Amino acid sequence: MDEIAFDQLQIGVVEDVCGMRRLICSVLRSFGVRERNIFEADDGVSGLEMVETCEPDILITDWTMPNMSGADLVRILRNPKYPNRSFIPILMLTANANRYCAAVSREIGVTEFLVKPFAPEALKTRLTHMVLYPRRFVSTGDYFGPEKRLRVSMAE
Repeated sequence: MDEIAFDQLQIGVVEDVCGMRRLICSVLRSFGVRERNIFEADDGVSGLEMVETCEPDILITDWTMPNMSGADLVRILRNPKYPNRSFIPILMLTANANRYCAAVSREIGVTEFLVKPFAPEALKTRLTHMVLYPRRFVSTGDYFGPEKRLRVSMAE
C-alpha cells in the first residue's frame, strides 16, 4: 500500500475514555502525525467545536460518548447546510462490534469503520485509504456523505 505524509495531516480524535484517547494519539504519533496536528475532544459536543475551530483533515470518533454520541456528531457534520465541515472524512472507531452499528455508521455517512481493540496497522490502513482513495460525496433525498461501497442486507 502506498504511504502518505502523515506529518502533514491534521487529525481530530473524539473519544470519551482518556486512556483510549491517549492510545489513539500515541499510535497516530508513531505514524508520524505531529503532536501539534492532533486535536482532542472528550465528547461529541466538544468534538463539534474542535472540528469548527481546528478544521482537521480527518476525524476519528467513538460511537458511545456522553452529551453527544459519535453517531449524532456524524449526523450534524454530514448536514450539507454546513459545507465547510460536511466533507470531512470520518472514521468510526468503536467497541460496538455489531452489524447494527456498522450499518448505521454507513447510513449516516461514516467513511470508514474500525472496531476496538484495534491493531495499529489496521488504523494506518484505514487512514491511508481515506487519503489516497477518497470516495466522492453524494446527495440523495435522505443521505449526504461518501458514496457507499457495498449494500449489506440486515437480514443476513
